[in-house]
Amino acid sequence: MPNVPANWSKVASCNFSSRALSVLLGSSERMGVGVNVQERLAAVHHLDAPNRPTDFEQRNGHIIRQGNLFAIWKRTVEILTYGVEKTLDATSYGRLAMKQKFINQVLKGGATVETMADIADDDDFSAMNFEQMMATLSGSKTALIYTAKNHELTRLQQQKKAWQRGLMNAQSMVEDARRSAFHLTGILPKLSLEVEIVTARFNGDRSNETGGEHLIKTLGFKGKVYADKSDWSEPLERYFSELKSVARRSNGVDSFGLLTVNGLDIKLKGEWSGNDPETNRPVYSISYGWGVNLTGQINYGWALATSLRAAINRTLDAPGVAKKQLERAQSNEQAFGLNLNQPFKKQEQLNELTSLVGALKSQLETEAIDTI
Repeated sequence: MPNVPANWSKVASCNFSSRALSVLLGSSERMGVGVNVQERLAAVHHLDAPNRPTDFEQRNGHIIRQGNLFAIWKRTVEILTYGVEKTLDATSYGRLAMKQKFINQVLKGGATVETMADIADDDDFSAMNFEQMMATLSGSKTALIYTAKNHELTRLQQQKKAWQRGLMNAQSMVEDARRSAFHLTGILPKLSLEVEIVTARFNGDRSNETGGEHLIKTLGFKGKVYADKSDWSEPLERYFSELKSVARRSNGVDSFGLLTVNGLDIKLKGEWSGNDPETNRPVYSISYGWGVNLTGQINYGWALATSLRAAINRTLDAPGVAKKQLERAQSNEQAFGLNLNQPFKKQEQLNELTSLVGALKSQLETEAIDTI
């Protein structure tokens, strides 16, 4: 075997681009990476079937590539594949078709246990090309028709699978909408009742001008009731500190308390709320709650009034928000319910193709037996 210089690919590329060479002949490995001859390449001739689909793709990549002057000149280029009829060439392309289908499934994340057997994709054109080559080289017109119709059948089967997935999604959306509507219908009376109670206790005042300073008329905790902020400010801070300390000493186990605001009993809980980003030490806070929406979390007593104002506004808005959510859930149930009654429009065509492909397959098997 003659010695090949180390820089032969660069020399060949230069000579071909300068038109000193008109034809390059070589294997996939020798004519692969590093051979840049796309500038004036007019045709690629596949004299054999490579072992890997990627080899076939790389060969074509020499001509279908940015920088080819034929694209600028608006002239066509050729990709020609050669094979001998009724030989193992057909088997070679059949093997490439199977490999390409499998590769496409893996790249698309579809090569699961459930889909490994069904490796034909709706847009698997590269694999289809290999199948066409195999059918052509087999010398059978039946094989050509079978290949085309089987690919068409595969498309319809994929479309039906997409339709079935759409049905499953619609069914899921209908069930979610029904659950949401059921929940909202049940909770609406409670939300309306909470609005009445909160309005009575806090006069239904939405004004944020004072930041909630005059929101609290009376405040009770630890057996005492306070009517003025100057009286309850310091005791409330100590009470919150006690709840947080109990939670801290108990290694994160929540501590509980009770706060009566304007005669409304609100539950308190001292709890771990995360770590300080600078010291990484655990931070504890106080969360409070009454009903569905009168909830919040604060670190200190002085923030109680402002936090309560936001929670009261949420409570007053809750029935209106829930009604809109209920309307949306009922609308979704109706809309997606209509999709459940839509049949697969191409079912008749699918049935006809299935029968035709089955008949062609039987005919191919008969032809194969006759040739033995």
